[in-house]
Amino acid sequence: MRVLWVSKETPDAQGHGGQRRQYFQLRMVVRQGADVTVVTPHSEQDDTSIRAMAEVVRFGGRRGRMRRRGTPLRLASSGAFDRIIVTHAESWDLLQGRHDELTSPLLLDFQNVNSRWYRVLGQADTVLYWERIERQIVQTADVVMACSSLEAAALPEGPAEVFVATNGIDFAEWQEEVPYNRPEVPTLCAFGSWWYPPNVEGLEWFLEQVWPVVLAAVPKARLAVAGPGETPAALQHAPRAHHAGRVEDLRSFIAGTTATVVPVLRNPGTPVKFAEALAAGGPVVATSGAAAGFPDSPAVVADSPADFAAACADYLTHPGLAVSDGRRTRDYALVACPWESTNRPLAEWLG
Repeated sequence: MRVLWVSKETPDAQGHGGQRRQYFQLRMVVRQGADVTVVTPHSEQDDTSIRAMAEVVRFGGRRGRMRRRGTPLRLASSGAFDRIIVTHAESWDLLQGRHDELTSPLLLDFQNVNSRWYRVLGQADTVLYWERIERQIVQTADVVMACSSLEAAALPEGPAEVFVATNGIDFAEWQEEVPYNRPEVPTLCAFGSWWYPPNVEGLEWFLEQVWPVVLAAVPKARLAVAGPGETPAALQHAPRAHHAGRVEDLRSFIAGTTATVVPVLRNPGTPVKFAEALAAGGPVVATSGAAAGFPDSPAVVADSPADFAAACADYLTHPGLAVSDGRRTRDYALVACPWESTNRPLAEWLG
């Protein structure tokens, strides 16, 4: 089977969430025996991790930009591919409105349902813009994928079949268990990319509304935060909290704490970091926005500051409970969260 992979964003094992999602999807498709061609614009995004397993065609660039802008459509309409996969609604226009002329079955992976996200932000004009594109997609594509049932429900009705394929983990990265080194000082941890506004917003909510309640219940508690990006302002002034920056080994960082918090209030798609937190081996306290991709996970889900703080304090004062819930959470993650499990609908569509 020959598959054409169309994306404005370059799949990359070391990239951000959307790039990693594409990389592991692509790897799964190749392992099924498919011959994949990735068509993506020239950019600073690195294609090294995918060139070993797929042909990469880059278009655009400073020279001949207009001459080569038709490359995705030319390949898609060539008849040389058995399946066409377009990632992101933002990549839909690469086929220049001629989607219904294509003879190969077409799948669009939304990753983010943008109309839902901009509705949350209250940007009505942008909602209308994306609703128009999303209606066209569900009317034209054979199959569409969303990151959660919540996102799938936000799509307009149409003949396209709708799959849910949430973000996952690389089993090979997480299968080796890192022994938990429970700290003498009860410690919570959080991690993420701190240049990403939804992550910053969630951490600010936690520091302003949850962390003071936790400290009142457990005065010796500490908060360790990891991840690239400038230290959020709220973290700079928070008591008994520090930013470790980018860490070399996330698993070991998490293993040196009591529990992981994943506070995400408003976000497009589903956060990759929630599945990674589940796999780490410790208990997880998260908001429903963070846990939307895995609603049946053993994580404690709480949206009110009081409930979130109570769950954190419970783990900090009952280390035995943290250990037992952490094992249960990891067992769940190693079965439910690998990309091959979360994206099984894509594999089944390819046959």
